[in-house]
Amino acid sequence: MGNYWRIFYPNFQFCQPFEKKSKAPALCYNRIYESRGMENFTQQLFSILTTQPGNLVYHLILAFSVVAGLQAAIVARKNNPEIVAKRMILGLFILLLPQLILFLSSGLAWQQVADPQRYQPPLDRAATAFSLVWIIWLWCFPSPSRSGDAVTVVLSLAVIVMGLFTYSSWTQADPGLAFNGTWYDWGWHIFSLAVTFLGLLILFIGRPPSWGTGLAVLGLILAGYVASLLMVRPEGYLSGIVRLAQLCAYPLLPVLAHRMVRPAEAETPARVEERRGAQPRAGPDLVAGGGGKKPPPVE
Repeated sequence: MGNYWRIFYPNFQFCQPFEKKSKAPALCYNRIYESRGMENFTQQLFSILTTQPGNLVYHLILAFSVVAGLQAAIVARKNNPEIVAKRMILGLFILLLPQLILFLSSGLAWQQVADPQRYQPPLDRAATAFSLVWIIWLWCFPSPSRSGDAVTVVLSLAVIVMGLFTYSSWTQADPGLAFNGTWYDWGWHIFSLAVTFLGLLILFIGRPPSWGTGLAVLGLILAGYVASLLMVRPEGYLSGIVRLAQLCAYPLLPVLAHRMVRPAEAETPARVEERRGAQPRAGPDLVAGGGGKKPPPVE
């Protein structure tokens, strides 16, 4: 039996059983996965999401998720041409732009056209925060809202200004310095966490259609940022944990189209009469089963 497990599961180990005479407590009874092996797996996963060519695949998955939501919104708009559909399509188009920019920048970095460590960290943080602002706008404000639209525009401009400032400062930093763990990285994390908390609060209070799925989306993104702060990898310049959270959250964007589906209208007597329109109503003679006057014979 032991040889079987060693052949098919090389990392399988049997722990030493607990001995009463031993002062040192036993670690466990049996274990299959080592902590070091699990740590290596997570590191490899985060490395795939932050290096080439997995970097390109990550941006493609996010872009396809946004396109799927955009397609669902366009299809739902045919039967429901309202302002809700127009706002949703506009928001998804804006959400698609950062993903296309990041995809092109990752392609240039893969071809070694430019140094990715100089421009990718500020661009990635700014594009991620910009997308987060518009994701919150899509979920929290399906109908026109002056205050919500104004806050979204102000936050978007703030993200652009912060991105330009980060880029200008980061290009003058030491080339060997990693972006993760710097005060630039902490600033972007704190800003994104504050925006996510604000979105969760607005979504919970307003409770627009499909607000439960919106809570799940923002909750996944929030968990990614919190985990990224707790497990910072100072040797890198991109956050693999945040990207993993976005991979789990973005495929839920097509659910936005469900809020445009109207519930079935109840059949009331007035609506039945309106639906019949100009149809002739049955006379009392016909309702009585032919007990009235007979129709004239046909000659």
